[in-house]
Amino acid sequence: MPSTLWLFVQLFQLYLFILMMRFALHFARADFYNPLVQGIIKATDWLVAPLQKVLRPGRHFDPATLVAALLFSAITSAVLSKMMPVSLGNIAALLCAGVLGTFYTLLRMYMLAIIALAIMSWIAPQPTHPAPLLIAQITRPILAPLQRIIPPLGGMIDISPLIVIFGITILQSIVINLANNILIIQKLIIVGLQ
Repeated sequence: MPSTLWLFVQLFQLYLFILMMRFALHFARADFYNPLVQGIIKATDWLVAPLQKVLRPGRHFDPATLVAALLFSAITSAVLSKMMPVSLGNIAALLCAGVLGTFYTLLRMYMLAIIALAIMSWIAPQPTHPAPLLIAQITRPILAPLQRIIPPLGGMIDISPLIVIFGITILQSIVINLANNILIIQKLIIVGLQ
């Protein structure tokens, strides 16, 4: 892959990551007065706000952000793959690429957030900075159900992040296997999987 193409792929993946953070923030009902949350919303509002007029966000689910991420992933995959001769097979492959890239980015975002939360719990157990508070809010809906089932070992060591990371790793390998099948057939660059 040429270096300029690699740079564009990385930039598009970063923006897809920010879109999925916005989706996770709405899912977690994070504090929208957090300055980091406001920055994420401002960075993605140009793409999500028009869709929210049609697809209203619910209490925990924002379909407009999810659709925006899917469309962004599919369109950028098409542009980067130079798939301008559009046929029905190519459109289906692009939609699959958008779904797989978006889902993989969501999994990656949760994995990085859980790892960051674990590291911060060792360094600064009672954070006051907006970043650790945001990470804790994002990971709470994923970790809390498991933490209710599995108590901390010895009252101190919480193994639920390890179990969630293991599950995320399995899901990531499934997504990569599916994406490899699409890549072999359609020769796509899937934004979110690079």
